[in-house]
Amino acid sequence: MAGSVTKRDLKRMFKGDHRMSLLIDKLFGRDKVVIVDQEAHGFAVGTAIRDTGTTFVKAQANSLDNARTIGVVSKVIDANNFSYKNEGLIKDDQFTRGKSYHLSPTTPGLIEEITTWEDGQVKQLIGHCGPYGLELEIDDGTLIGASESIVPGSPGDETPSGNVDGTNKDFTLSATPDLSTLKVFLNGKLQNPNGEYTIDGKVISFTKVPWKDGWVYAEYIVSAVSEWIRNYTPTGDIDGSNKVFVLSYPAIDCKVWLNGGLLKKDLHYTLVDDTITLTKTPWANGWILVDFKRLII
Repeated sequence: MAGSVTKRDLKRMFKGDHRMSLLIDKLFGRDKVVIVDQEAHGFAVGTAIRDTGTTFVKAQANSLDNARTIGVVSKVIDANNFSYKNEGLIKDDQFTRGKSYHLSPTTPGLIEEITTWEDGQVKQLIGHCGPYGLELEIDDGTLIGASESIVPGSPGDETPSGNVDGTNKDFTLSATPDLSTLKVFLNGKLQNPNGEYTIDGKVISFTKVPWKDGWVYAEYIVSAVSEWIRNYTPTGDIDGSNKVFVLSYPAIDCKVWLNGGLLKKDLHYTLVDDTITLTKTPWANGWILVDFKRLII
């Protein structure tokens, strides 16, 4: 079989599926926790941190440099020692089940529900809170510019109405989305629009009924930003040997999902002009989806 599969690959592939997460832990061992010795660190559980190269400091979404979140503090051992995770669960009462959390642009280290991003701030997802805690899904962050202000729920990012009770499969958005921008997540995993759900006006209907006590989340905008091309399927075969995928235009930024899991730029792939090259060859018969910012010349 071409390529190799790590615990991290499997965790991303089944992100939000807690039964699979437990099975993966049994096969590979529990999530790796990084322990740090840093005098008078001043952190608390749930603090988002970044690495300056010489020390750890609180991350903040007021610029791309300050928003380079490397992980979230999972335990404070004492005043000079702490541990952090960049995947897995953070268990703390400050996080509310069914909510999504982003890095604060105003308070260093704070993870919170965000209602509005202003120009110059960074929209960086930290994770979603499921039944067992905050499931980390730290992305690279998107710098908000004059043409890209984001106001979730008006509409934008939201938890659609509908009970996740093991019988219901229909969930309703607050507004009719631009289908070219719609992304639907079930238990943290991006759903394939070609088979895993349908959309009729404001109503999302899953092909299979979601398990009880899961959570549904949607991202969309009504008017797409002209420079961004969203939900694009790049050219390239997913045949177990290819790892190069080509966009329709040269891009200056992008986000890549493989089989529903968000990949991390420079770690899982590189972007050069119109070409995305994955670090590892994906399994055959998977699927890839890309949002990218077109280079305007």
